[in-house]
Amino acid sequence: MPGAMSIGGLSSGIQTDAIITKYMELARGPQKTKQADQATAQQKLMAWQDLNTRVLALQTKSEAISSATAFAAKTATSSMEDMVKVTASSDATSGTYYLNVNKTAKSHQIASQTYSGLDDTVSQGTILINVEGNSTDITIDSSNNTLLGVKDAINKSYAGVSASVINEGTANSPAYRLLLTSKETGSDHKMIIDAGATGINIGVDQDGVGNRDKVVQAAEDAEIMMGTLTFKRSSNTITDIIPGVTLNVANPDATKTIKIEVTKDTTAAKTAVNDFVAQYNDIMRNVKEMTSYDKETGDTGIFLGDLNVQSLQMDLESMVTSSVSGIPFVPGKQTYNALSSIGITTGTDGLLTVNDADLSAALANNSEDVGKLFGTTLTAESPYITLVSSNSDTKPSGFTGYDINITQPATKTWIRSGKDMTGGAILAADEVVTINGKDITLEKDFTLAQVMAEINKYTVSTSVSAFETILDGKNYLSFRSLQYGNKDITISSPLSNAAGGTSGIGNVKLTSTAYTGQGGLGDGAAGKDVAGTINGESCTGRGQILTVDSGENSSSPVKGLQIMATNTTALNTNATFIKGVGSSIKERLTSMTGLDGLFSVTQKSLTSEVDVITTEIADMETNLTAQQDAMYAKFNAMEVQLSRLQSQGDYLAAQLGSLSNNN
Repeated sequence: MPGAMSIGGLSSGIQTDAIITKYMELARGPQKTKQADQATAQQKLMAWQDLNTRVLALQTKSEAISSATAFAAKTATSSMEDMVKVTASSDATSGTYYLNVNKTAKSHQIASQTYSGLDDTVSQGTILINVEGNSTDITIDSSNNTLLGVKDAINKSYAGVSASVINEGTANSPAYRLLLTSKETGSDHKMIIDAGATGINIGVDQDGVGNRDKVVQAAEDAEIMMGTLTFKRSSNTITDIIPGVTLNVANPDATKTIKIEVTKDTTAAKTAVNDFVAQYNDIMRNVKEMTSYDKETGDTGIFLGDLNVQSLQMDLESMVTSSVSGIPFVPGKQTYNALSSIGITTGTDGLLTVNDADLSAALANNSEDVGKLFGTTLTAESPYITLVSSNSDTKPSGFTGYDINITQPATKTWIRSGKDMTGGAILAADEVVTINGKDITLEKDFTLAQVMAEINKYTVSTSVSAFETILDGKNYLSFRSLQYGNKDITISSPLSNAAGGTSGIGNVKLTSTAYTGQGGLGDGAAGKDVAGTINGESCTGRGQILTVDSGENSSSPVKGLQIMATNTTALNTNATFIKGVGSSIKERLTSMTGLDGLFSVTQKSLTSEVDVITTEIADMETNLTAQQDAMYAKFNAMEVQLSRLQSQGDYLAAQLGSLSNNN
């Protein structure tokens, strides 16, 4: 490209532009090399990003097949879905059940007397609504003493009741009633209403003559029959008759028998396995293409010779073709310890193929054992030991297993009041007890049973439950933490228990370490965390969870292992820890795709390389431009000088010619 002051050899006749262009082509050689390097680095970066996406997808598929729930799924069917719809969890037991729906649960509904207008006024006063022992007072004053005002006031009260106004008459001759409906179904949610001095005839009659309710619908429980057994429940969604099965009942008809079947659901497991195989094959095809070499054309894949990619390929191939350590051989029973045992084999092209018939048979015959082939499991000789978690550092135990020694079972903190309430003693006055910061009002005339029931309404917020302790023929109010381990409980009451007629707590604060209380007659004990060892390694206990203490640099095979111990006495047992194909691949890929993993490090390195080369190319371009401009400047200066010399030569020639003519 000519310079800004190029004169193209006007004086010298030299092809300036052609010379400089050719020179710059040669000078740009190193820059072109850098540009080729840049293109290669960008291509590699894009290839790693693509492979990373594929690996993350396989990681997700591996996680799906390593979950035990995928192989424990159940399905439930109903012969009459218009009467009973059913769903089943993985905990459900396969079987056939027959039942009849005699009744469905209904909400309690009560209507008032009729009113001619929505703005008809009622007397001011208080409406008391009691549902399931919870009372709500609703004040009716000059701001809301109309039919609509009362409706709105009830709906804003959170009394567990829904209020509406219905028209029993016609549009021209209305007859409005206030309709109250319990928000929950079942006899437990029957409404007890006292309209007080408001004059609304709904609930107890003010003159005491009798009940002037207009019961629109009685509160009823659902009633289910299974043979000669009768089950009553307050809700139409029932979860506790058939374990793991939810029944949604409607349209009762005692004459119709409904068949409920609970069976294994292998669809989800089969889908998960096929998805895993498809994603594995996708990666292997991609790696094969990216590491290829065409001897005829000399073309190579971008990953040819990349040891990291080769390592990934070999790791995956090894994990899908190896047997899973720790799965025992049982005579007379199919052993599912390799993918080939469920119909998944590797072809000569390195890809997996699935024999659908073999996979279906394996899932139908023993889906739980197939689950062990893919997932992480801990099988202990004791039913009190279960797996909580492990990580990539935790090694399979093989057939020898790991020794688990529980020296201290986990316990809960408990406290017994120092004064008894023998015979369900009645409270002489209201008593406000404070449990872990929560104030709970125990009303006058409460019995021991009512005291416990009231306290247990708040167990979610207090993490404490109340129970009865019988000691030497006497009945005591006692407390227990909901959680295992060293959890403190704080309980206090303002009332002395010396004279009786109280909960027995006394006016001295009770804690897990100071439980004797007023009079020093209380009892209790602080909860203890589980303690013990796993494979001889020291552990830390928190509640019922026991965690191996291995340090960060430890090479212990049980590093990262967590178990739950629910035993109540000291225990020594052996447990086999198994890592299946899905778990092993998931852990390997999780490590590779983590923040400090292979993919992150490689992509950061390639990104940095591209950035450095881009900067170098830009710097080269700046230097080359300056070099080109300098060459044009020199040539232009030469042309100018030549032009001057030519002018001087022409002048001298003219002078000499003039002298010659004169002579």
